[in-house]
Amino acid sequence: MSAEFNLVTAQSAAPHSDSGGRLSTLVEQLGIPENPRNWLPMTRELSAGKVLAELREGLIQNTEWPAILQAAELTRRGYHRELLQLDQRFGRDLSPALAKASCCVGRHQLARLRALRDQKIIQRYLDAIETGQARGWNPIVYGVVLAVFGIPLRQGLIHYATALLQNYAEQIAVNPTEAQRLLDESVLMLPESANQMLDSQPKSGLQIL
Repeated sequence: MSAEFNLVTAQSAAPHSDSGGRLSTLVEQLGIPENPRNWLPMTRELSAGKVLAELREGLIQNTEWPAILQAAELTRRGYHRELLQLDQRFGRDLSPALAKASCCVGRHQLARLRALRDQKIIQRYLDAIETGQARGWNPIVYGVVLAVFGIPLRQGLIHYATALLQNYAEQIAVNPTEAQRLLDESVLMLPESANQMLDSQPKSGLQIL
């Protein structure tokens, strides 16, 4: 995950090119900047492995992955009003700390895409955030990114989850060795989970949350 993500080269790339290097670096940049211990206070008494499992199965797979897929499909179709409605519905059950962190990261990354003037849905999303009509949630912005740069959804979901799980593991583990072990154990099921998520989507590709 060391390749540089460059908006200029990304914009000029083929619409549906598969660029794992760009995606890896972008996902790293989409990491949550606050201490994950504050996100899910009900998990503090659980083992580190169970905390990661709860994060993967609860927040990521049940909440954020569906939002990513929805945002990607709405962006692909150019449905900016529906994208804003998704933004307004999302996050109602998140803890205040996680909501703050998610919006902070999402807004920052979306602002970095302002140079893509030909992407009207990005410009309208940015305008809505500035006027208070949208919040700029991290997974929704990420879904927009997947669609704009033509990144395969399965690859995008797995990268997103892996990056967040790594962020979390590094902060709750007692040492780097344990963090890597926790991460390795937690990501084993991601490919199958991503396949199941994608297979469950309607043939139209659009599922209202």
